[in-house]
Amino acid sequence: MPDSRLSPGACLRNSMTGEVWPLSPGSDIVLWYNGAAAAARCTVCLRGLTRMIRTILPRSWYRQVWKKSTATVIVVDDDASVRRALRTQLQILGFNVLDFPGAEEFLASEFPTGDACLLLDVYMPGMNGVELCRSLVASDRHLPTILISGRDDRQTRQMMREANPIASLLKPFDEKALLQAIRKALPNRLSLPH
Repeated sequence: MPDSRLSPGACLRNSMTGEVWPLSPGSDIVLWYNGAAAAARCTVCLRGLTRMIRTILPRSWYRQVWKKSTATVIVVDDDASVRRALRTQLQILGFNVLDFPGAEEFLASEFPTGDACLLLDVYMPGMNGVELCRSLVASDRHLPTILISGRDDRQTRQMMREANPIASLLKPFDEKALLQAIRKALPNRLSLPH
């Protein structure tokens, strides 16, 4: 049964991507947060939808989701699922995100250098993350770098130290560790989500 409180032409807008989805009584709404989904049937007014979102998300996260940062995080990882997950999580946290499947594609692009940092996988086919760090230093293109790796062995730790990153993270890492590393890497901390 349609809800008369839902105005004709009502829509939901994703503030991060600019996508707009029309809402009509009876349409399904799925909300994603930290990998968990909550589904609802669109039979409520937008005010009710806002109340529903607030009950699903903890209060501090609800505020953080809507705070947009001017900082850019550049993700370079050969694993598409890791890139997709990091892109989604970082966008939810309010960052601008660029992602690349390899070091060569990253070097061939124009990337921001101001309020930006690099989230870089150590082991990739072709040029690895450590070699990319050296290449950036040699070409005088400086970006604060956070190295990530799924391997935790002596050789990997030594490679990470030699690259002299701002921070190093071992996969899987949690959101708190990721945000802590990004805050350390970005010079303009006022533009970061809290």
